Amino acid sequence: MTWWVFGVVAWLAGVLLVPINYWKKLWPLGIAGMAIIYPIDSTLVSLGAFDFGFGTVKISGVPIPYWLSYIPGGILFGYYCPPKRLSRLTYIVILAFVLMVVELFMIWLGYFNYHNWNPIKSFILNAGGFTIMLWLAQWLGLAGKEDIQFNKV
Repeated sequence: MTWWVFGVVAWLAGVLLVPINYWKKLWPLGIAGMAIIYPIDSTLVSLGAFDFGFGTVKISGVPIPYWLSYIPGGILFGYYCPPKRLSRLTYIVILAFVLMVVELFMIWLGYFNYHNWNPIKSFILNAGGFTIMLWLAQWLGLAGKEDIQFNKV
């Protein structure tokens, strides 16, 4: 049940914090987030680094609501990405830390378990994932609401 709550909170945050006209432009980042996280997490689960505990339906050990939460997560990431390079580094570090704190909270609730893993590895993995997302967002021209161009109809 907790993974469903996690997913609903992620979707509500995305819907409430990003205007719908940006969703139409930023959705590729949401799909990219799903594409980036799934092979990483499913591989680490299969290698015994961690598991997602009990609960909901999973694909290769990854809870579906968690995996789907990366759609609004990617959209939020792109929308709030700051315009300056140094600010983007700070943005990645803060987001990696926040995601690690959420992970630790899920461990406390019993919905995520470390085996051959620790918070430092998690932080590094999170920062790497956000760096890939930033590179992709820049390549697609979707890094920050100031940089997103809309076609005039």
